[in-house]
Amino acid sequence: MIYDAKYENLPTLDSLVEDLKYVLSRQPIVHLNPLERLVQKRNCFVVTRLMSGRYSLKPNIGYSCALFRGESTVHPTCKPVFFRNWKDRCTIENIKRNELELLLNSHPIYQLFKDGIQLTDKFRFVMENPYGIAMSYGFPTQLLSLTSDIEIASFFAVTKFDETEQRYKPIDNSDNTKTGILYVFNLMAPFGLIPGLSTIGQQPFVRSGLQKEFAINLPKDVDFKDHRFTVGFVFKHDNNISQRIYDRFQHGKTLRPHDDILAPKAKQILDSKEVSIAALERNLHQNPGDSKQRIEKELNEGGINVVNKLHPYFSNDDLAYIYDSPTDYWSDFCKDIEFSGRHANELKDMLLNVPLKDEYRRYFEPNQ
Repeated sequence: MIYDAKYENLPTLDSLVEDLKYVLSRQPIVHLNPLERLVQKRNCFVVTRLMSGRYSLKPNIGYSCALFRGESTVHPTCKPVFFRNWKDRCTIENIKRNELELLLNSHPIYQLFKDGIQLTDKFRFVMENPYGIAMSYGFPTQLLSLTSDIEIASFFAVTKFDETEQRYKPIDNSDNTKTGILYVFNLMAPFGLIPGLSTIGQQPFVRSGLQKEFAINLPKDVDFKDHRFTVGFVFKHDNNISQRIYDRFQHGKTLRPHDDILAPKAKQILDSKEVSIAALERNLHQNPGDSKQRIEKELNEGGINVVNKLHPYFSNDDLAYIYDSPTDYWSDFCKDIEFSGRHANELKDMLLNVPLKDEYRRYFEPNQ
């Protein structure tokens, strides 16, 4: 359902957000499962077990009944990148994502969570979400990004990313004609029972945590606008409001910092006209029924060459921010991670001590 009106009758984003906060604060929380326990610290990431047995570091939505998405233009549809210009085979997109996966696997902390951290005899903390990370860093996927923070959604609702200059810019509505839209995705069922909904949350790479990110995977014939949990509110842009929000998030640097170790390497993969043989082999391993010749042909037709080169990786110099002071890095990484339940404090202490344990030391030391 989309709420729209004549331009002169539309609210500004400020008044819309104020009204939404008031209404949503009075709605019941129904998305918690029976065994889920509230964590009092609201601005944190809660260690949450998934149906797969793995875990996520989920932005704390225990006190919220909705997720949000902001867009600075009201488009006819709201669909993931894969489905905006649908192709039966997305060979180039998939191979590029395979190249990213190889890069992620060279990061020791990503690998640590992928291998798993044994906190107790019964608690092995395993976390892996390469597809969600790919979405966060601009790779075309079947996922649509959501956030648990209405203020973050507001930033995306009043800005546009300039691909040429590689920075966000506030919407200029000097002609008083432009509108944006703020989507509210109501969590009207237990989180794990909402089809396609998943957590990206905190990862060893900063963007998804800073953006308090979730994702929804919709079938290609389904528009997010038409989802039964979705309500969209069209608003009129206001230059003063846009500039204030733009400044509050430091022109986007708060959400996409310049010192993000993954961002430049991810962009290099996206922009490159080459992919490694290792990426092709990874794709074939994931799709054993496919043909190497067919994939190479589709890549070549798309202007992409398969080359015999080392796939992108993180070097020891790249990872100096971890290796120079492992305990400081890990303490900072874990500072907003919280466990729930009666053993929460003990589990947090065990997690903080991971760099000091012999079995995990190799993840915090340079490769020889």
